[in-house]
Order: sequence, then C-alpha cells, then structure tokens
Amino acid sequence: MTRLAKTGPAVVFSLLQQLEALGLNLPGVLQQLGIQSNGGTPPGPSGAPPAEPESPLKGKKA
Repeated sequence: MTRLAKTGPAVVFSLLQQLEALGLNLPGVLQQLGIQSNGGTPPGPSGAPPAEPESPLKGKKA
C-alpha cells in the first residue's frame, strides 16, 4: 500500500506530461466537458457560476 502511495503521484504526473507532449491538455479537455478540477459545483445553464442565495433580511425594514 505504501508503495502505491509513493509511486502513484509520479505515475499520474508522468502520464499528464506525456499527454501534453502529444498535444492533449487533459485539464482543458475536462473543463470543456464541464468538469471542474477544484471540486466545485458546475456552472449554471448560461455558463455563469450559480448565483448566491439572497439573504432573508435583505430588503426588510426594521
């Protein structure tokens, strides 16, 4: 298990470098498919990020 943990990142990085040398930019392809690398929510239908929910206190008078 520790061997996999030690070699895994090097193998993945090497694969990404080889793909980039062949002209394939994996992060760019994933972004075009709508997959975000930061684990966030996907953009809305217009391509914009989802709107922030409005505060229930906004617009009320005290």
